[in-house]
Amino acid sequence: MSRDKISSFKRILSITMLLLVATAFMPTTTTWAASKKPAKPSVTVSVTAKTVTLSWKKAKKAKKYQVYRATSKNGKYKKIKTTKALSFKNTGLTTGKMYFYKVRSLSGKKKSAFTKVAATPLAVPVCKSSSLMRCNRVRTNSVPGATGYVFYRSASPNSGYTYLGTTSSLFMDDNAAAIGTTYYYKVRAYKRGSGYTTYSSYSAAGRGTRLLAIPSITEQTLVENPDDISKNAVRIAWTSVAGARGYELYRSSDEGESYQRIYRGSGNSYIDKNINAEDNNALKDGHTYYYKVRAYHTVFGGIEAYSYASPSKHSREKLIRQAQSWLGFDEKRNGKFKTIVDVYNGYKPLARDVRGGYNEAWCTTFVTASAIKADLVDIMPRERICRYMIDLYQEMGLWVENDAYEPKPGDLILFDWEDNGRGDCTGAPNHIGIVTAVKDGMITDIEGNNNKKYGHPVSYETVPVDSRYIRGFMIPRFDVENGILFELNRVMENPEEEIVQDAEIVEEQVVEEPMNEGTDAVQQEPENEIINNNDEGVDSDLTI
Repeated sequence: MSRDKISSFKRILSITMLLLVATAFMPTTTTWAASKKPAKPSVTVSVTAKTVTLSWKKAKKAKKYQVYRATSKNGKYKKIKTTKALSFKNTGLTTGKMYFYKVRSLSGKKKSAFTKVAATPLAVPVCKSSSLMRCNRVRTNSVPGATGYVFYRSASPNSGYTYLGTTSSLFMDDNAAAIGTTYYYKVRAYKRGSGYTTYSSYSAAGRGTRLLAIPSITEQTLVENPDDISKNAVRIAWTSVAGARGYELYRSSDEGESYQRIYRGSGNSYIDKNINAEDNNALKDGHTYYYKVRAYHTVFGGIEAYSYASPSKHSREKLIRQAQSWLGFDEKRNGKFKTIVDVYNGYKPLARDVRGGYNEAWCTTFVTASAIKADLVDIMPRERICRYMIDLYQEMGLWVENDAYEPKPGDLILFDWEDNGRGDCTGAPNHIGIVTAVKDGMITDIEGNNNKKYGHPVSYETVPVDSRYIRGFMIPRFDVENGILFELNRVMENPEEEIVQDAEIVEEQVVEEPMNEGTDAVQQEPENEIINNNDEGVDSDLTI
């Protein structure tokens, strides 16, 4: 064989060997076909009260997507949608019910594996904040089907929210809130079950500014008038309050009906030398004067946030006197009950944005109208229906379930006239009154819309302590220092004029994900407490 032929043969042999080696490493037909399957979609979930929306990014090689649904984790799945879109909105669902979904990609006859998710339609909760002296209390409404609620806090209304806590209760206390600093809060509901957790959308923001503590009057002493030793003077001293910029002292000469500011400054004491600085009239011998003090602190924009004033020990009497001023007002004989309803409707905003009517029961309206006229709405939440008022006082920790509790004048008593007498009275309340006296085991209270026989008047009622018909008691915080400002924020732009603000709802913004939710810390609802009022309290009176 010639040299040329040998070389040609070797080249052919080399090429053949290379082809054999390459063929050995080529994928089989089955492996090659599998590589052409579309990728499995990555699915995210969002919900509203009656809608579940499934979303996904475009999966590799996918042309379409199939969505299946079942009503239990191991139930039968039914195909409900084939789509080219990158999302699917499942509408008309039942709020609070969990639904199970499977989603897969399609490319011709090729199908990906399923992605499984579950979701529960949940309404968006409402977020409001009540400013207390020890914390900011963040509240929400009950969302049907929710397991619990996650709360968030920020120093800005539109960004920067961080995890505050998780709870099954309808409120959470922000105990770390700094005094006088404004915070913004959001909440979302969640449903947990079958290995899945669904979150609602974030609420709009509520705003809260933690209140200053109430200063206590520690001294009220007759002293010589430094300007004229022949005239009387009174030295008033009070405790310091953390975070306070200064204090305002007020005096009344008409049993606490009206007060005049006599001092504003950073000190902790003041000598009251005159009734009226303009005409230089000295304090009158034999006359009783009443004093109260409050702290203030400058917050955002130069606006001043105030503490409660040291509470008046005449608050109970003011409430009762106001209620008694309407004795005899009724529906049939004089129609004057409309005055009471009008007082209720005239105070804005209305509770739950609902007006009281002349053709409905008005016993709760009577109690609220008495609080409005007595200027006690900062410690007595407004309502026109008994059962809703119970909810408010329970939330504030001021509901007493014990029917044998012996109330004080000014406490509120609830009745269930349909109670069967077996065990504790726990039925729906249908009447309410203001306690005026307790003597020899008998409770006397004043009620509106009382006796049908006499035209539903404002009149007195008497029942035994621990009566079978007593549903429970509500205890307004009259003379205690840790009262709740139920309307949310007391902010004053003019020190002479008090302005009570409702919870401000800031325009809803999307909270950027992810939020660091940390470890769930479930906060339990505090047990109901009975507040013992002290008639020797911080609002003091002094007879010259």
